[in-house]
Amino acid sequence: MTDVRLADIAHSIAQEQHYLPLAGLSKWTGGWASAALGDPQGLDQAIAGVNELAGIGVGAGAPGCMAVLAEMCATAGRLEEGFGYAQLGEMMADDSGQHFYTVEVYRSTALLHIATADQAQDPATRVAAMVNAESAARR
Repeated sequence: MTDVRLADIAHSIAQEQHYLPLAGLSKWTGGWASAALGDPQGLDQAIAGVNELAGIGVGAGAPGCMAVLAEMCATAGRLEEGFGYAQLGEMMADDSGQHFYTVEVYRSTALLHIATADQAQDPATRVAAMVNAESAARR
């Protein structure tokens, strides 16, 4: 059984039992798995899951979720959106003290800069993006 199918089952059970934290988390993980399998709707599903979690006030692990969303955005070519999620993840970690995933936020930021360099037409923009990628990776 695929990860996507397991996430769908978990989401259904969570909704039936009105266990909203698991419903949001399973929607997020199902979207992540779908995106990893090439489903273009996966990223939007993962974002919807995070929004469900935020809507009920679940903040545990949120910086890590933002890092994953940022990386998913890099893969999907949604770079500006990805940088927003990375910045949000860093701010959430600072505000909450949840620095367990901070390194993942920095890694995702580096990947976004690399994707920026890959898309750049101008050599100077490419070089600047790679310098920024290295800086984020070193953090």
